[in-house]
Amino acid sequence: MQRRGYTGHENVEGLGIIQMNGRIYDPLLARFVQADPTLQFTQLSQWYNRYSYVLNNPMTYTDPSGYFVKWVMKKTGTWNILRAIGQIPGVDIIASMFIAAICAPSGAVAQCYATSMAVFQGFKTYAVAGSLKAGGLAGALSYATAHVSKAIGGKYQFAKGGMNSVLNVFSHSMVGGVSSVVQGGKFGHGFLSSMVSTSLKGFMDPSTTDLVESPYTRTLIAGLVGGTVSSITGGKFANGALTSSIQWWMNAEKAGGTKGSSEKKIFVIKKGDKTLIKNISTKLDNVISGVDNNTGKVKDLLINEFGFGTNVLTVDADESLKSAGNMDANKNGLITINPSGQGSVGEGLLVLGHEAVHFRDCTLNNANWSQYDTQTELNAFAWEEANYKTFLPESLHKWYFDDLNKNIRSVNNGTYGH
Repeated sequence: MQRRGYTGHENVEGLGIIQMNGRIYDPLLARFVQADPTLQFTQLSQWYNRYSYVLNNPMTYTDPSGYFVKWVMKKTGTWNILRAIGQIPGVDIIASMFIAAICAPSGAVAQCYATSMAVFQGFKTYAVAGSLKAGGLAGALSYATAHVSKAIGGKYQFAKGGMNSVLNVFSHSMVGGVSSVVQGGKFGHGFLSSMVSTSLKGFMDPSTTDLVESPYTRTLIAGLVGGTVSSITGGKFANGALTSSIQWWMNAEKAGGTKGSSEKKIFVIKKGDKTLIKNISTKLDNVISGVDNNTGKVKDLLINEFGFGTNVLTVDADESLKSAGNMDANKNGLITINPSGQGSVGEGLLVLGHEAVHFRDCTLNNANWSQYDTQTELNAFAWEEANYKTFLPESLHKWYFDDLNKNIRSVNNGTYGH
């Protein structure tokens, strides 16, 4: 004989146990017969006893299903929300970008993104499939995809071209294929999906072009392309979209730029077939603000100082500099600016332009620094003189012009110290 008891569970009278749907409970031992298959709240010490009932607090909680997390999710409405979200095509791409935006201010951007995506995928899959095993697998796969993608990007940089580009695409394609198999699909579907979406770096890689300016838009495009290719080849749109969006964000976008790790922010300045890439130290806030807000002017006034092709400029910060800026001719493309010497936004851009002229004269033109230092200083100050009115307010024009002429005179008489 069976009857419903406390919390509506089935009492199995002859055996002295309670059938709680998910697991069997022994009221004499006050413990479940089976362990909870997941460790769900690692911050709570009671949860490490996986045979206990509702954290050993039955006066406060009940567990109708035998799985406490499922009860909590249903009680809070999370269960139904995640089930509904799981039915929306492309939701994983949107979730990926939303989580990326939330993690952007974090100091550990990549880890925040990987963990958050794993949690979202795990709980969403659990709600949709009703299986803790499936949820755990989905979360683990998302986490692994994120970190493997980051590692691939670090080892094989697509922007370097040649075999680096080939191995970058091939490695991501292999990850896509394996991911597809783990999700119940075919290897070929995931392989082709990741291959096509990763190859998009050929024309919208943020390190070489500004064709698509927003990192979120680029990630959206990669996800949509990956999902579409997966669907066309017979796979699932959701699987291809998820893998492709994670791969793109962690590799091409470097989890939202390198601000959180190497303290550099990537900018791409391009005009026609001339490209100048600047990785600017986040300590140089005025320089960054100037580039952000004066992109068109910077393109016109800086890019004309350079030859054809792609030239990488790394702009670092050094508070020990005696001058406002420095261009080290022995380190290709390294410009250093004193954070306290960048002054206003306009002054920061003028310092950047001044050092960029040195880069043109002494690196692109293969000039020897010691031999041509007088001429390149005059060239740099001439550039400032031609453009200072563009970046500075009128109230500073006379002061800046007088200072420029003072520096030019010191260069001509040999007393200027760079």
